[in-house]
Amino acid sequence: MRKLLLRIIGALLALSVLVAVGCSQEADPMNETTKAPEAATEETTDAPAETASEALSCRDPEDMPLINPNAKARGDISYLAIGHSLNVNATYYLYDFLKEAGYENVEVAVLYYSGCSLQQHFDFFRKDEPAYRLYYNGKGSWVITEGYTMDMALRMKQWDYISFNTGVAGSAIPNSLEPHFTEVEKHVRQFQPNAHFFWNSFWAMREEGEYQERFRERYSGGTQIDMYNDILETTKVAMRTHPDMEFLVPEGTAIQNMRTSRYGDGPLLIRDGGHLSYSVGYYLGAIVLAKSIADIDIDASTFIPEEFREEFTDEVVHGLKAAAKDAFADPWHVTENPYQ
Repeated sequence: MRKLLLRIIGALLALSVLVAVGCSQEADPMNETTKAPEAATEETTDAPAETASEALSCRDPEDMPLINPNAKARGDISYLAIGHSLNVNATYYLYDFLKEAGYENVEVAVLYYSGCSLQQHFDFFRKDEPAYRLYYNGKGSWVITEGYTMDMALRMKQWDYISFNTGVAGSAIPNSLEPHFTEVEKHVRQFQPNAHFFWNSFWAMREEGEYQERFRERYSGGTQIDMYNDILETTKVAMRTHPDMEFLVPEGTAIQNMRTSRYGDGPLLIRDGGHLSYSVGYYLGAIVLAKSIADIDIDASTFIPEEFREEFTDEVVHGLKAAAKDAFADPWHVTENPYQ
């Protein structure tokens, strides 16, 4: 009996070693998901060789928080998005949701460059190029300023939260993040030692009607649902390889959920090839972002954009809130929406 017990203990110890080795193999820096894209420009060769693969961990992206684990008690809150027009869409009503939730001083900003990829962000900060437009809302209305550099936005204040994402096309290519994501994150951290970083997982483009050609230009991997799934894979790479990303925002899944509703993929939700509609689209993007950043109570929210109030029937609001809540319940799969 004693010999048998010793054999069992030995087998368990051996198994634990194998598990540990397997985990480190999954974090192999030579894994294809950490390579720079083959189509990168000459600028890529100037980037430092160190990539985020050196920080690979065994955490499962599917277990990562969707709601900020450091959500502040009601008081002051500030957020900077480093991105492009989809960030502008998703943040448009964020100020309103945060004020409704009880925050006193709210500052929301987007460092915008059209379709900006992580490689472009890298090039811009390295050259200190004033390529950006800054969208800023600190008093309930948006102020737009041209000619910003990344460092100007990072010197504005010590931001509570800063989000990262990549361009629309790159968001569906999991191996397109490095080495630039690592370098951009490192640069931002130099200015913002205490900010909480997170990843914003955006939505797939429209592929129907007049937008088919543009869809094919941006994505050649199949249908819209294929693009959505590839964006999720990129999100998993970002979360697995960048431990500083404290949580992720399931924007894309919320939008895909709403696409199963009566709205479908039409202009009432997506106004063109990829931008959200000014009414229900902007609302859904912002309520998801507010839930992730501040853990607002989606059901309790009564905010409605005044200029579009007639569109927001009880049935519509119920469908939008269901799309958002279902994205948090299952961020990796599409859920049928009740608004039919």
